[in-house]
Amino acid sequence: MRLKSLELIGFKSFVDRTVIHFEEGVTGIVGPNGCGKSNVVDAIRWVMGEMSAKHLRGSDMQDVIFNGSETRQAMGMSQVYLTFDNSDGRAPADFSKYNEIQVGRRLYRSGESEYFINKTPCRLKDIIDLFLGTGVGTKAYSVVEQGMIGSIITAKPEDRRFFLEEAAGISKFKSRKEAALRKMEATRSNLARLNDIVAELQRQMNSLGRQVKKAERFQKLSEELRGRELAVAATRHRKLRVTFEQLEAEHAKLQEIEAGSNAELAVHETRLEEHKLAIASLEREVSQSQEELYAVQNSIKLHEASINHAEKEKQAIADRRVIATKECEELKVRVSTFLERIETMNQEKLTADIELASASELVQGKEANVAALKEARLEKVGACEEKRKDCYGVANTISQVEAKIEGLAYREQDIARRQERHQEAITRCEAQKIAIEKDLEERGANIATVKQFSLSMGQEAESLHSTLELQQENLSKSDETLAERRARLQDRVSRHQSLAEIHKNLEGYRDGVRAVLKRAEKESRGVMGTIADFIDTTPEYARAVSAALGDRLQHVVVASHEAGMEALEYLKTNALGRSSFIPMGLPHVAQQHAIPKGDGILGRLLDHVKLDEGSEDMGQYLLGDCILVTDLSTALRTWKEEQSGLTYVTLNGDVIDAFGCLTGGADTADASHRLIAQKKRIKELEDEIAKFRQEVATATADVTGKRERIRTMEVSLKELTSKAHSEELKAVNLDRDLEKKRAELQRVKEEIERVTREQGESSQETANVAQDIKTLRQKIVEHVHEKAVLEEKVRELEKLLSTHDEHLSSVEKNLLEFKVALAQVKERQAGIEREASQLLQLKVEAELGINRRTTDIEKGETNLLALNEESARLRQELDVAVTRAMRLTESLTGLRENYDKGQRDLREQELSIREVRKRHDEAREKVHAVALRLTEDRGRLQHLIENIRERYHLELPQIEQEYARDEAEFDLENESQAVEVLKEKIDGVGPVNVDAVKEFDELQERYDFLARQHTDLSQSLDGLEKAITKINRTSRKRFRETFDAVNSQFQELFPKLFRGGRAKLVLTDEENLLETGVEIIASPPGKKLQSITLLSGGEKALTAIALIFSIFLIKPSPFCLLDEVDAPLDDANVDRFNDMIRSMIGHSQFILITHNKRTMELADVLYGVTMEEAGASKMVSVRLNQAQEMVGETQTAVA
Repeated sequence: MRLKSLELIGFKSFVDRTVIHFEEGVTGIVGPNGCGKSNVVDAIRWVMGEMSAKHLRGSDMQDVIFNGSETRQAMGMSQVYLTFDNSDGRAPADFSKYNEIQVGRRLYRSGESEYFINKTPCRLKDIIDLFLGTGVGTKAYSVVEQGMIGSIITAKPEDRRFFLEEAAGISKFKSRKEAALRKMEATRSNLARLNDIVAELQRQMNSLGRQVKKAERFQKLSEELRGRELAVAATRHRKLRVTFEQLEAEHAKLQEIEAGSNAELAVHETRLEEHKLAIASLEREVSQSQEELYAVQNSIKLHEASINHAEKEKQAIADRRVIATKECEELKVRVSTFLERIETMNQEKLTADIELASASELVQGKEANVAALKEARLEKVGACEEKRKDCYGVANTISQVEAKIEGLAYREQDIARRQERHQEAITRCEAQKIAIEKDLEERGANIATVKQFSLSMGQEAESLHSTLELQQENLSKSDETLAERRARLQDRVSRHQSLAEIHKNLEGYRDGVRAVLKRAEKESRGVMGTIADFIDTTPEYARAVSAALGDRLQHVVVASHEAGMEALEYLKTNALGRSSFIPMGLPHVAQQHAIPKGDGILGRLLDHVKLDEGSEDMGQYLLGDCILVTDLSTALRTWKEEQSGLTYVTLNGDVIDAFGCLTGGADTADASHRLIAQKKRIKELEDEIAKFRQEVATATADVTGKRERIRTMEVSLKELTSKAHSEELKAVNLDRDLEKKRAELQRVKEEIERVTREQGESSQETANVAQDIKTLRQKIVEHVHEKAVLEEKVRELEKLLSTHDEHLSSVEKNLLEFKVALAQVKERQAGIEREASQLLQLKVEAELGINRRTTDIEKGETNLLALNEESARLRQELDVAVTRAMRLTESLTGLRENYDKGQRDLREQELSIREVRKRHDEAREKVHAVALRLTEDRGRLQHLIENIRERYHLELPQIEQEYARDEAEFDLENESQAVEVLKEKIDGVGPVNVDAVKEFDELQERYDFLARQHTDLSQSLDGLEKAITKINRTSRKRFRETFDAVNSQFQELFPKLFRGGRAKLVLTDEENLLETGVEIIASPPGKKLQSITLLSGGEKALTAIALIFSIFLIKPSPFCLLDEVDAPLDDANVDRFNDMIRSMIGHSQFILITHNKRTMELADVLYGVTMEEAGASKMVSVRLNQAQEMVGETQTAVA
């Protein structure tokens, strides 16, 4: 079987349909980074069943679907088909007849997956099973990635054995073994539950056997009760019917009397209503007259108020006229005063105008004099500034020369500092030279120390690795202990689930009880549970309590009689069976019996029972007369001696009741499975589950601790390995640093020569600067003399200017005084004008006030005339209203007298009608009394009819003639008592299951079915155990044979790849071939045997390749896919790697993904993966053999 082709559609970057054909020999796949080469590997792993998105370099499985690019839309599904050529028939037996086997997988973006084998839909498990044992699969050695090389080396020995299992072909057996173990666990769990169910069915069948006997006795008593009860009911019905007919006649007569009194009462009530209407009419007239009188009286009050208001308004108008006249006189006096003051202001204004003209002429003369003086000052200031500028020019020249001197001085200092730095640099470089030479000596010594430390680190890591192996062995044992405790816990959980399910399904209860309890789960309706739910005891007394209670364990406890009746009605209505009910809180006075004394008497059974709170009276009712004894002989002896009406119960469940009846047998022997013990067993299982869970938690914590210690040791081992490697790198770095120090020493020597040369050049530059400073200082002396002459001339000009400024200041001060006087005259003139304007305004306002007040006086006179006319009109209307009020008062007095007389007549009529109503009520009460008796008798008749209809489904009126007896010969009371006695006997029988026979047959059928299932499960368990034993035996044999063969090949291939050295495979546990790990011990040329974790990267890669190829030589897989496995190898090792592949081409088909040109030369067919379009991969192929032949033919033709 070999790989024929790979077809990809929409898988990662392969958006278009791409088919890759694989020929025999070596197929190479090349291409730049990121073009999609590794997507080919992912596609092969994915189609063979890989379910980890992480192993496919994604975060979610939908990442394998093409997600779109700049030019293409995302696809909705991904599809890969892998085709194998099976012409050699090496496929598994189920597929060996096919020449080709095609495996397909399809994934939609919605998350739905499809799997195919030869285009036929299948399961993922079918694909995995197809490849088991062939060396092909998602975790097999047929696909080797670059990262996988490292994982083979660093993997745990237990994980490394997987490759050998695949080569040995036992991975398929291991998978079957795991499936068989799961089936065994499920079978054991099912068998435990089945045992519980079968035991429960046996209890139910025993109980139903007793119920069948009780049902027969119940039927006999029920038939006798039916005959007697029908006779009593028919006789009583006839008697009640006669009485009822007599009462109906009396009731009709009384109804006629009641109708006559009712008519008389109606006449009187009609007259009374007519009189009430007349009184109501009078009452309305009185009310209307009263309201009219009130309206007239209100009108009188309003007129009187209006007249008073008019009088007050006339007085106010007269008062305002006097005030206005007085104010007019005062305003006229003020106007005269204002005219006199205005005339005075006009005279003062003329005087101020003359003074203002004189002051203005003086100010103009002074201002002309100041202007002439300022013009002369400007000329003097110009001359002074001219000389000052000349002086500033000379001073600036002096500053420039001084700046040049200062710059040369700084330059001289800088040269001196530079010479100091040169000297310091020479000194520093000499010191560095000495230090570097000393450091070179110390580094040489340090390299030897580092190499010695690296060697000790390696030895310490080897010791820690041995300790780690011992810890891993301890962890394996702890895992076994944990698995054992988990199995025990699972067994108890399964048993608890079985019993809980039986208890939940109410198995063992009668149909009626189950129906009531099932309904109570949804709505309680007062149902509180069964007797078994309220009683608890120890296993020692469980049999005795169960025997004493018997079927009463299935009695339903209800909150009240009403709740029990409602439940009975529910059972009857829905035909769900029968049940008995015990109300809570019933008053019960138990007969106090003395407890018998003697050997074998253990006391009252009630004292060994635990009752729920509030159910003590119920316990007294059920078990108050029960005495617990050791055995049946003691019970019989005590019963005969005492004769006290007590019931005796033995520890084994035998019972002697108060009448001496014996109850017992084999069905009570297994009391632990009784209803009362079922709850106890569930509680015991819950306690055991809690205990085992604690043990599992402890074991888990122990395993977790050991694993944590192992992880810590692994981390330490990794750190030690890393430190050893670091020390090796440190030695290399020290050598490299040593060379750097030597180069630095040479650089320091060259620096000393350069600084010495620059120091000589600085000395010459210092002499040149000193000469330049001397020349510039001579020029400064000349410029200082010129500046002194100019400064003297400037001082003389400034003195003349100062004298002129003093004279100008005196003249300006005099001008200012004249301006102040002129301003004062202007201000006084403005004040006169403002005051005159104000007086004129006040005069106008006063004249306006006189006009307003004159108008107000005229308006007041007009209003006064109008008020006089209004007052006269109101007085006339007031006189008319007073006259009308007098007439209305007289009319109202007459109406009130008539109303009072009507009220007296009404009271007399009400007294008369009260006597008539009394007689009518007496008649109605008699009718009601007779009607009540009729209702009671009708109810009794109806009760009798319904009772017979409910109990016997007969209509009592129809059977009255048949069953009624002559009362002279039939004693109704004695027969009624006989009926009650029969009912008590039936109740004494206890609850009866009328469907017991049918239920017994159904249980027998179910029991037989479960017994067959039990046998099948037991046989299946035995078969699974034998199969696992055979699988283990075969797996050990194959693993040992494969290990020895692979180890032999590994020891031969390792020296070939390394050109020397030796290596071997070692089992970590020779005694446990099913779980042992595989350790690799390798010794490259020139090194001793050591753990491979201490090898270099290239050595690890060659070691892993040697192991993979050793497995291939023993069990070749149909193909071998190597993804950049040659990446860590140098050229020499690549050649050895290629030689090894050439030697194995006859064993298997090779597919190489590589960047190495030497490896590319090995390929027969070369595929190039490109991305001509961004984000979309494309395959290009060339057959190298044909290409070489074409090149040869071309060269021959040219020649």
